[in-house]
Amino acid sequence: TITTPTRLYGVVTALCPFLISIGLVPLVLVSLLLLQRAQDALSAQAFAQLQTIRDTKKTQVQRYFAENRSDITVLSRSAHIGTALDAFASTLSQGVRDRGQYDYFESLEYGDGFRNFMTENGHYDLMLITQEGDIVYSVLGEADLGRNVLEEPLSNTLLGGAFQQGLEEVVATDFAIYEPADGQIVSFLLAPIRLEGETLGVVILKTTPLAINNIMREHSGLGESSEAYLVGPDFLMRSDSLLDPANRNVAASLARPESGQVRTEASRRALAGESGQAIVPDYRGVSVLAAFTPLKLEYGVYALMAEIDEAEAFAPIYFLQKIMWVVGLLVLALLVITATIVATLVTRPIISLTEASVEIAAGNLEREVKAETSDELGILSNNFNRMSWWSILWNSRSSSGAATSKPGMPTSPRRPLSTRSLGLSKQPTNRADRSISWSSKGTTTAMAWWP
Repeated sequence: TITTPTRLYGVVTALCPFLISIGLVPLVLVSLLLLQRAQDALSAQAFAQLQTIRDTKKTQVQRYFAENRSDITVLSRSAHIGTALDAFASTLSQGVRDRGQYDYFESLEYGDGFRNFMTENGHYDLMLITQEGDIVYSVLGEADLGRNVLEEPLSNTLLGGAFQQGLEEVVATDFAIYEPADGQIVSFLLAPIRLEGETLGVVILKTTPLAINNIMREHSGLGESSEAYLVGPDFLMRSDSLLDPANRNVAASLARPESGQVRTEASRRALAGESGQAIVPDYRGVSVLAAFTPLKLEYGVYALMAEIDEAEAFAPIYFLQKIMWVVGLLVLALLVITATIVATLVTRPIISLTEASVEIAAGNLEREVKAETSDELGILSNNFNRMSWWSILWNSRSSSGAATSKPGMPTSPRRPLSTRSLGLSKQPTNRADRSISWSSKGTTTAMAWWP
């Protein structure tokens, strides 16, 4: 039975993927390694920058609170503060303020001096409160002037809660909505006013988040999607957000806690006293690189956050990935073309031998394989031609012996001739050659070869 291959190019088909993988696998591995190293380098650089910004702003905020404390301390110890408190206290009788007398005292050095101090140091308001809790003076003269902080509604405010402690020492409160100031966000600094060892009352400085916002919103060294902000112990904003100003400014966050919270992994870790960095979702649900740290104050802990969107931080990596995809596709196309050419060149002699073997098996002993190279495949082709030639020679000799043999003599040799017993003195290079010489056991014999 003669087996005829149904697909002569199966070797090419099998060899091409192997050759492509040899070139493609190292390329993919090297590309992945380079991308990972580039991402690690960019991540380290981004986190280092965020940490620098975080630590710088932490120092600035701490300095701001320290300066406020210094302001209230200096103010409470000034020479005329006690006299001013007595003067303005005399204008209030049973909750009714003598406006003329009040304006007179304010027209003296007290009013201008307090106003200048407040403006130069960036405070919102300055107030004087008697030991009994009566607010007898305010630079802005808001709705709380003339009221008592120990009575409702002021007793329910941060000012009312800190007043008693303010008679003893310097006290600072957190930021909160203060209705007498038209619902603005206000923090209070309180310090006792003493004269010859006797406590006369309390001097108050009101501050707003404006100065803190100026510190946190300063954007040098940050990207378009980056920001730094403060989160209070209640997970509400203590500075305005750049990326969600509608819901996460201080006023909106305190007024609508359900939509203004920043209850993220980074904020929780910072409020728990941990400093660190991580790639986590922010309050928008967007993956960010975050550097966080606790900011410890006398009335609680703030979380100071410095963040940048992961998409922006790793934008060069994503661009590099696109470039590598394009280069990879071009290299793949080149590999396919190269592998096909190489596989075809390598398998062409094999295919030629296969085709020749099919024809010889079918009876065409005249089929010759052309040796195109001098390597192993060329030697194989030459030896294949030699075996084919010996088959023709053997058949010719057998036919000749059968015609001249005597009765009783074998019509074929006792054993077939082989390349060990037959030495080919010259390989035929052309089927048209009319004579062939061979040697057997040292005897040279010539026979005519006819087509």
